[in-house]
Amino acid sequence: QLGEREEVCLQLRELLEEKNSRIQELETNISKLHQELIQSSTATDDHTQRLVSQVHSLQTSVKNLQEERDNLNNKLDLELEQNQTTYQTEKELREENSRLQDLLNTSLSLNENLQSSIELSQVE
Repeated sequence: QLGEREEVCLQLRELLEEKNSRIQELETNISKLHQELIQSSTATDDHTQRLVSQVHSLQTSVKNLQEERDNLNNKLDLELEQNQTTYQTEKELREENSRLQDLLNTSLSLNENLQSSIELSQVE
C-alpha cells in the first residue's frame, strides 16, 4: 500500500511541475504584453484594448492555475501525511510481530523444558 501512495505522490509532483511551468510561461507572456502596451503608446485604441484584454485573460489563467497548483499541493500534503501514517502503522505492526515471535519462541522453549522435566520425573 505504501508503494501505491508513493506513486500517487510522484504523479502529484509531476502535475505540480507542469502547473508551475505553465504559470511561468503565462507570467512571461503577461510581462511581454505589458511591455508591448508600454511601447505602443502610439497604438490605436483597438490595439491597446486587445492587448489589455489578452493581459486580463492571461492573468485569469494564471490565477486558475495557481488555484489548481494549491489544490495539488494540499492533495500532496495529505498523501504524504497518509504515507507517514501508513509507514508508522507498518513499523508498529513489525515491532508487534517481532515481540510476538519472541514470546512464541520463549513459550516453545519453556514447553520443551517442561516436557524434558516431565520425562525426567517419569524416569525417576
